[in-house]
Order: sequence, then structure tokens, then C-alpha cells
Amino acid sequence: MNYELFATFVSLEENDGNLVFAFSDDECGAGKYVMFQCSTMSGEGDFPLDADGLYIECDDQSTACYRGVASIRRVGERMEIDLTEQGRQHLGVEQILIMPLPWTATISDGLARLADLSRGDYTVDR
Repeated sequence: MNYELFATFVSLEENDGNLVFAFSDDECGAGKYVMFQCSTMSGEGDFPLDADGLYIECDDQSTACYRGVASIRRVGERMEIDLTEQGRQHLGVEQILIMPLPWTATISDGLARLADLSRGDYTVDR
């Protein structure tokens, strides 16, 4: 089963050593959403208990994990996110599909920034 999100709101924020790239079906974030978060600072030992790498969350913190993303790719006007085995277990889906309405420069910028920060943990095809 896939998770599908028709996103009408996109957010890209970078501060305090973190990047947050989020998609939501409403501006308040009270509905369906997908959020990516990762550190913009490199360094060993910054995070306890394997809480490092790309973090992904769908709808609430109970469906979230670190190192759950295998790849992110743009296919036409949508994003396809393939998950690792750990990601599939924690999020309870096989793949995530995000259809942003419309595709914006913020999305392209967010994908470029995720690619820059990947550290080889996942791939981003823009």
C-alpha cells in the first residue's frame, strides 16, 4: 500500500543546524503531511541512539523514523519516495507519493538541499 498526498502547501526552512522540508494538504498542517528533517552540520556523536540521518514523518510522530528513505525522485509533477525496510516498518507503507499543486521553486530547492545533505544515505533524482 502507498501513502498519497495531494500537497497544497510546501515549506522549506533552514535554521539552528536543521533543514525542515514539509508538504501538507493544508497551510495549518492539521491534515495530512509529510516532513523531512536533517542536520545541516556534519559531525560524529551529535545524535544519541542512531537518531541521525534523514528523518521522515507522515501525519504524526507515531509514523516516523530516521534512515527510512532509500531514494527520492521527481517523476513529472510528483515525487516518489522509496523507503528502506526500516522505513516501511515504521511508516506502514511501501512507498510515498507526493503530488504538489503546483510544483514550485521551493520544491526544487528543497530537493537540491536534500541531495547536498544526503551523505550517501539516500539518493535524490531531481
